[in-house]
Amino acid sequence: MNVKKIAAVCKRAGEIRMLKAEGKTFAGTGAALYELPAELPTINTINELCAVLGYSEKERDKLIQMVLTQEELEKEGVRLTDAVEGEMICDEAPVKLGVSGELWRGLETGDGMIEFVNERALGPLYDEMNEYAEFYKRTLPGGCYFVIKNGFNLRAVVMPIRIKSRDFVRQLEDMAAMCSQTLGK
Repeated sequence: MNVKKIAAVCKRAGEIRMLKAEGKTFAGTGAALYELPAELPTINTINELCAVLGYSEKERDKLIQMVLTQEELEKEGVRLTDAVEGEMICDEAPVKLGVSGELWRGLETGDGMIEFVNERALGPLYDEMNEYAEFYKRTLPGGCYFVIKNGFNLRAVVMPIRIKSRDFVRQLEDMAAMCSQTLGK
């Protein structure tokens, strides 16, 4: 796990969240939480976390800071255990979307649907994403979230991007139709 990239994700989001659960420490934002490497020093406070992530006091003061509890996450339906009954392994879609300056990775969820996650949220994981890294969809009341595992071990939780507009889907359909026409020439 790349700690500098976790710091960059948090800084870009303007927030930092810390959670101690399942004997591990997690750090991230409202859109993604990452398990911190075990070789880091013990972190007990948000200020200690900010120091480990390399923030100056001025940078730290600009961030919205939250300490979460495992109970709060579980109340919302988010579980940080390595396995949850009913989770579905996902396949990465063969195409990524560039939308408003962001790159979206498609995840085919096995139930005939596709969800997207922000590629930038996966940056801290790139060092360990290999043939053993897999995405799993877990359900929430009224939605879902994704966990990324390396082998059987949960490494991160990432929330999907919500497509809120039917117009967006129509634009994708129009682009696909144009691609088909171009292919036919």
